[in-house]
Amino acid sequence: MISFVLFYISSKNSYIQQLESSNENLIKQIGFSYEMVLSNVKNCIYKTALTDVNLLELVQKYDNSVDCKNTMFKNLYSIILSNEYIQSAYLYILDYDLVLSTSNNTEKISSFENFSDKDAFCMIDNKTYYSLEPRIIEYNGTKKQILSIVSSVPLYDQHHIAFLVVNVDLDKLRYNMIVKFTKDQNMRFYIVNNQNSIIIAENINISPDHVLGVSPVSKNSQKSLWDNIFHSNVDITSVYYSKPLKWKFVLENSIDTSAYVSTNFAERLTWFISASICLSIVSLFVLILVITAFTKPVNKMAVKYNENLWRDFITDNLYLNDEMKEQLIDGWFKTSNAKFGTIVLHFEDKTLQYTSLDYYRSALTGIVGMFNEKDGLKIKLITTAKNSIAIIVCYLNFYSLKSCEEQHMKIAETIYTGIDSTHRHMIYLGISTIKDHINLIPASYRECIEMFKYKLTCGSHLLPFSIIRDRKESYKYPLHLEKQLLNNLSAGNLEACKLISEEFFRMFTNPNLKVEDNEIISSAFYLENSILKNTRNLPISLEDTAGANISNAQTIDEIKVLIDNIIEEVCLYIAKRDSDEKKKLYDMVLDYIDKNYTQPDISLNKIADALKISRNFVSKIISETAGISFTDYINGKRITHAKEMLQDKAKTIKDIAEEVGFNYSYYFIKIFKSIEGITPGEYRNSISNY
Repeated sequence: MISFVLFYISSKNSYIQQLESSNENLIKQIGFSYEMVLSNVKNCIYKTALTDVNLLELVQKYDNSVDCKNTMFKNLYSIILSNEYIQSAYLYILDYDLVLSTSNNTEKISSFENFSDKDAFCMIDNKTYYSLEPRIIEYNGTKKQILSIVSSVPLYDQHHIAFLVVNVDLDKLRYNMIVKFTKDQNMRFYIVNNQNSIIIAENINISPDHVLGVSPVSKNSQKSLWDNIFHSNVDITSVYYSKPLKWKFVLENSIDTSAYVSTNFAERLTWFISASICLSIVSLFVLILVITAFTKPVNKMAVKYNENLWRDFITDNLYLNDEMKEQLIDGWFKTSNAKFGTIVLHFEDKTLQYTSLDYYRSALTGIVGMFNEKDGLKIKLITTAKNSIAIIVCYLNFYSLKSCEEQHMKIAETIYTGIDSTHRHMIYLGISTIKDHINLIPASYRECIEMFKYKLTCGSHLLPFSIIRDRKESYKYPLHLEKQLLNNLSAGNLEACKLISEEFFRMFTNPNLKVEDNEIISSAFYLENSILKNTRNLPISLEDTAGANISNAQTIDEIKVLIDNIIEEVCLYIAKRDSDEKKKLYDMVLDYIDKNYTQPDISLNKIADALKISRNFVSKIISETAGISFTDYINGKRITHAKEMLQDKAKTIKDIAEEVGFNYSYYFIKIFKSIEGITPGEYRNSISNY
């Protein structure tokens, strides 16, 4: 009877566990689906605000015309059609105080003050992009629950021109999730935020201020032996916490287990008795079979269990109690002064599968095999994900941290150089600092994972945590350098621009500055966007050729080269343009003098007034062109002209002086003699004698 009762309880427990597992899997699938949908919508909107050239140009050149409005609406409707869960979109253009809306519950075009959903723009003064908590709006006379995603247009711009709002239809998303995952009528699904307020539920009339007394956790109502015997109803609560959304997805299920147990107990009991008889008959055969045939698979399972135990331990998914520690030790950590370090290999190949990872692990085993216990080392390989392998190193005979760190770096270098050269470009090694206790191995693993955020900063495929460990300063975008660069860019000062660019990117190599790769890439995108915006009126074609390559750059120098190419192209154009304009102006001044030097009243002021340039600039042009003063230049041209006229003996000296621009003949004679060394009369006689 005891056996039958225990069998009944076991059968019921098994059924409840299946229900719990099914409930857990269902809420995880729903949570993953929410994350995927909302992530896709966010990425679509931010990518549109960053890279949609047509939308950016339309916003920047918006003139409030009918054609412009129609084109803007076409863009908004194309955004809505890009995802089935986007319910509506708004575009708020600040300069015109105008909101364009695809919703039917308000005017499609209205001023910001008269717009019915101003709450969507509540944080635009403080943030470039953000998401609002789920909220309820009136739509065609009915209430709808939406989530608003807001982004400035363009995304990286210090002067916001417009703000794009996309509203996700949470009612449709919730309904589709329920239909897709065939939620039972006894199930209750809802979502709570970090403040334990229900934000999404089947009943849309639930107030957003409705706060749960306690935070929901996964549980079931039957735990004790008596509950299983005397109570047939079981309430199961499954909770999935979404880190990206910071929401808790809750699925509550109420089930009557009596029907299942009553209909299946007789069948299970019959099977139990038959199986017991059969088991008694073949027990000896099974025992021999287990000993002989299944020893190897069991050992293989034990090895796999041990590796999973290690993986959960180093990734901090396992609390290390004494029993677990005993299983992990396995002859490893019996030396009291042992020290530990971690190296994590990360493969950038997104197509890598577990089957491919076995190849790398096999090769890695051969490389680390060069280090053994004779060197005072024990090394263990753990596969932590489909694109990463952790190498745990135990230093048995190294007493100083410095000697351990040197050996740790040597092992990492040996591993990297031992990998096939065709694969090295996609492999990075995170290298931890040395720890003096087994419990700190998870901390060393986190250090390795942290270093994959600083690949550009390190400028190498070997990423030791010691490089950033002591860095304290936080990064702030150098707006003053951007302004200096744009000013020199407008003037075409290439050398100055290169110096400023050098200083801009040198900040990322500051040994006191802790700056992640995504901050470097964002700053490069921001600077490129500012340059393109500042030069958009130039009659040259500057496409965003750098943007596509910045994200894939492997070093800071590669990003700098991409930015410098744009700077050089702009500066060369401006320098050529200025040179052409300067030559044109010089020719214009010299041509004016050639035509008017015989005028007695010609002067710097008269030339400057006629050509609408400064007097000093005219003087500078003469000085640079002829190497003499303006007066000497005019007198020289007049005397040259006079020498030609002196060949005509019919003209008097006075007539010639007046024709070349001198008011007085005696002054003409004085200037002629100072230049030629003889008087005009003597010059005429010399011509006759010749």
